[in-house]
Amino acid sequence: MSDEKKSLSQLVAELKELRQKVSELEKAESACRAFTGKIRENEERFRQFFENISSGVAVYDVQDDGNDFVFRDFNKSAERIDRIEKEDVIGKSVLKIFPGIKKFGLFDVLQRVWKTGQPEHHPVSMYEDKRIVGWRDNYVFKLPGGEIVAVYNDVTRERRFEEQLKIIGKAIEQNPAAVVITDRDAKIEYVNPKFTELTGYSSKEVIGQNPSILQSGQMPDDFYKKLWQTILAGRGWQGEFLNKKKNGEFYWESASISPVVNEQEIITSFVAVKEDVTEKKKLWEQLVEAKEKAEESDRLKSCFLANISHEIRTPMNGILGFSALLKEPRLSGEEKEQYIELIHESGNRMLSIINNLIDISRIQTGELVLYPGATSINEIIKSTYVSFRDQARQKGVSFSCKTGLSAKESVIKTDKARLNQVLSHLVGNALKYTGEGEVSFGYKKNDKMLEFYVRDTGIGIPENQQGKIFERFRQVSLDATREYEGAGLGLSLSKKIIEMLGGDISVDSTPGEGSEFCFTLPYAPIQSKNNQPQELEREGYYVFPAGFTILVVDDDTISRLLLKGVLSGQNVRVLLAENGREAVEKVEKEPDIGIVLMDMKMPVMNGYEATVKIKEIRPDLPVIAQTAFADPGEQEAAKDAGCEEVLSKPINPEELLAEIRRYV
Repeated sequence: MSDEKKSLSQLVAELKELRQKVSELEKAESACRAFTGKIRENEERFRQFFENISSGVAVYDVQDDGNDFVFRDFNKSAERIDRIEKEDVIGKSVLKIFPGIKKFGLFDVLQRVWKTGQPEHHPVSMYEDKRIVGWRDNYVFKLPGGEIVAVYNDVTRERRFEEQLKIIGKAIEQNPAAVVITDRDAKIEYVNPKFTELTGYSSKEVIGQNPSILQSGQMPDDFYKKLWQTILAGRGWQGEFLNKKKNGEFYWESASISPVVNEQEIITSFVAVKEDVTEKKKLWEQLVEAKEKAEESDRLKSCFLANISHEIRTPMNGILGFSALLKEPRLSGEEKEQYIELIHESGNRMLSIINNLIDISRIQTGELVLYPGATSINEIIKSTYVSFRDQARQKGVSFSCKTGLSAKESVIKTDKARLNQVLSHLVGNALKYTGEGEVSFGYKKNDKMLEFYVRDTGIGIPENQQGKIFERFRQVSLDATREYEGAGLGLSLSKKIIEMLGGDISVDSTPGEGSEFCFTLPYAPIQSKNNQPQELEREGYYVFPAGFTILVVDDDTISRLLLKGVLSGQNVRVLLAENGREAVEKVEKEPDIGIVLMDMKMPVMNGYEATVKIKEIRPDLPVIAQTAFADPGEQEAAKDAGCEEVLSKPINPEELLAEIRRYV
């Protein structure tokens, strides 16, 4: 009985234990169902996160001991970024789908993360293959199950924007124009290196400052007011400033200022691009000035051509007209003398015009050569006085001269002919423009310079013309009603000559009261051998030795007859030759020839060759060259050929006789 009871009690206990286990299993099953639900819920959440995250996510299974990676999963963002469908990649090798991954550098990262288990960030780099090109930013890590996950973003747009910003930045930094960026309140936020180079201000000195630190103070206030009205209205502005650099130097700059607006169309800043145009403005001013001068020059040349035509035709009219009148048989001796004098006067006037034109041409081409030598200033003063004395007497004008040094001290080294030319022109002008009163001229020594003056009580020169009368073709009056003759070349020529001689020339004048022309020359004294200046004036004719023979060589019949006429009455024998060969033959046959007057331009044999041959026959026989070419090169060539002197045509009889007398 007891055994049966025991068995029953055991069964009850086992049943009780069984029921407890069933209860526990039921609880466990319930908990399992709850946990499974949570897992499924989490999986769904992860799947939603996985599919909807903006970053691309690729999950790889490792193959071949890390030598390949096969796609296990691929989210929608990855499809969008890589432009490929999920079903086209799942189960396939990454090397096959993305063959550029090794070059990209990501494949090495996948291998390292698989081996080390340490996550890595693969910074922005470019991926490129035949299908896509773009910039990627990757994060790679390893899951507990061994899978490799790559989370990446397409940063192509941002990268390109950065590259554009870099390019823009470099363009601004390296821009040859100054760039200034300010905020809306006109506080400087940025300046490029060109700004510093241009203004002298460093970026540290101007950041936070107002651009007004550059203002010169010479622009009107209304100028800046209109500028701000324009740019605050959202419009661009262009214009020029006169600004001031850090060192105080003024400069002109051309500026273009534009407002910068945000997406709400609100102005946030201003950008100014500025260029230094100081030199451009100077060049433009020079071009305008040159244009005005060219126009003025054209006008002056037109006036000059009309004037020179008048100046040449007038003496020609006198020469031809009075020459024709000389043929009249009823003329008295007094009338003939008068006509001859007028012809002579007209010829000298024309010669002066021609000489001035030639000299101006030489100056322009740089061919005017000076021949400095011992020159007595006192003699030039006296000579000029004698030359114009009768003219002043005829006009009833008081005429005087004054020397500032003794005869011995007045001998200096300068070009005698050119000095005489300048002084004669100034004195001649003074007499021309003086109807009554006086004309005086002279010089004085002031330290190392000689100061010459020519004063008159003539018509004077307006102040606005005083700076122009030394220009070519200039005269006080340029219209057709002008009262005074002249080609307008003398003062221009005189100025150039004085400057070449080392001096300067100026004028001080009052209209209606008169003028004073002053010029200077360096005082370079020369002592003559006998300490006596040459005597300038010689009255009457020199009497040549009886039988003295002069050979005149010229291919021009009129020139030969003219020289023969000049020499007639001088108690000399005159021989004539038409060319150089004939001259050489006469020198060989006529041992009594005492001097040769040689034209240099002739047919058969020119004067240069003839002179050389004559000097071979008679080395001591003086040869005086006469040429219509007043070029310094011609004079040098004649001297090199052996000529003692060179006289320019037309020959001045007194000058010719004076030169001949030197060799008798």
